[in-house]
Amino acid sequence: APGATVARPPVGHVPAGTHVTADSLEYLDDRKLIVGTGNVLIEQGPDTLQADYVTINTVSQDVFARGHVVVRQGGKLWELEEFKYNLLTKVGNFGEFKAYVAPYYITAKESKRISTNEFYLKEVTLTTCEGDEPEFLVGAHEATLKGDHLRARGVRFYFGFVPFFYMPTM
Repeated sequence: APGATVARPPVGHVPAGTHVTADSLEYLDDRKLIVGTGNVLIEQGPDTLQADYVTINTVSQDVFARGHVVVRQGGKLWELEEFKYNLLTKVGNFGEFKAYVAPYYITAKESKRISTNEFYLKEVTLTTCEGDEPEFLVGAHEATLKGDHLRARGVRFYFGFVPFFYMPTM
């Protein structure tokens, strides 16, 4: 934003190699909390998190982000409204999201990162079609995404919104 000042948290309050900037950034010493508002950007190596509002607990390293949250990680792009994550363990709750993991567009009603390269997803759709009305998609009741491998249960294949095939697992 024009005229915005970028603030940084006090040294030693985030893990080494992590950089936090925002239009407004304050440290609440009594609660051990960094609070960022407006154009918040957290960089941890090549991975980034952008949001309208972020809190970081400097003891537990838990992050809560809200509002236009965008996470870029290892060539993957996640867009969501709320995000809970731990900077040290790299485990978190992505909630409902949209993501692009080339060449797939993925949506889920619920999601959790359960390890550094594994996600648990509920009510998932997967398609190579861009836009809100894909010509072809695969839906699943639940799935795990580990690296580039997806395992799913309750799998349904659709042309448009018409189901044409069901598989219990994939």
